[in-house]
Amino acid sequence: MERKIQIILLFVIILTLFSMSLSFIKLFEKKETFFKTKVSFTKPMITKKGLAKITLKGMIHDNYLEEGIYVSQVINWIDAIKDSENILGLLIEFDSPGGEVGATKKIYDKLKELKKVKPIVTYVNSICASGCYYIASISDKLIAQESAIIGSIGVIMIRPNIEKLLDKVGVSIDILKAGNFKDFSYPFRELTNEEKKMYEEILDTAYNVFIADVSEGRKQSFQTVKEQWAEGRIFSGRKSKALQLIDDIGGETEAINSMKLLLKTTEDLPIYEPEEDWLYFLKLLSFFKSDFGGNAFVNSSQLFYLLPNSETLLKLKKFL
Repeated sequence: MERKIQIILLFVIILTLFSMSLSFIKLFEKKETFFKTKVSFTKPMITKKGLAKITLKGMIHDNYLEEGIYVSQVINWIDAIKDSENILGLLIEFDSPGGEVGATKKIYDKLKELKKVKPIVTYVNSICASGCYYIASISDKLIAQESAIIGSIGVIMIRPNIEKLLDKVGVSIDILKAGNFKDFSYPFRELTNEEKKMYEEILDTAYNVFIADVSEGRKQSFQTVKEQWAEGRIFSGRKSKALQLIDDIGGETEAINSMKLLLKTTEDLPIYEPEEDWLYFLKLLSFFKSDFGGNAFVNSSQLFYLLPNSETLLKLKKFL
């Protein structure tokens, strides 16, 4: 068994080194080479005008070893799309419950820049919640299936409290600090009222930024978004259409047709997608890394635009 594991690790390392070598070569090429086409996967460069498509699934984050939507990778793709003369617009397929506040805001702002020069059409088959909806709201057109989950405009911070557990097992934690509030984010005691107010102020700020950006993206008033869409509410695609959270019901076909209308063309354009890069192989390596304890004392003061469910709570184990 040990020999088998060594062979698997060696294979993954070789793949990683090979992929990283290719990535270094690509640094000296034009950004257009980030994309390959569904029409011909052998084309090294984009020579025909078409559309770019990126598929964003999972939690939005800023950790290159985690599965999901890695912000730096997405920003590189968007820059490549913006710089390519032959990419006329961007299609985004979304399936995400949201994620980290900072990473979400970065992608939203980058798409906002792209939208000034090229149209963006987003479509959702399953879920577009919280930070995912935040990002999708900046699209020129937002399309979803009737049964998709849409919305969950809100902010969450998860702060475990293990004080009673420590008391039960007879463990005490000595914290040496300079500053009354220096330890308020650690999970060893109850929050004071003043500390709760500090958290509330941060949460309210992030919440209002969320609402303001969605208001701008969807061309709705701040009050409409706050009173009718927000407070963590979720809606079906059908209900979202009635409330104007989305523009139309449908999937990829409807998204492509919407893009054609925006580009004022009837031509069937090729669709280019990102090439696999070395991050994929690094993520494979991360599969073998150990979480062997140590996470109970991680500072958990992080904000999320996230729809909490069983899957996302498992992924948030490092903050618990």
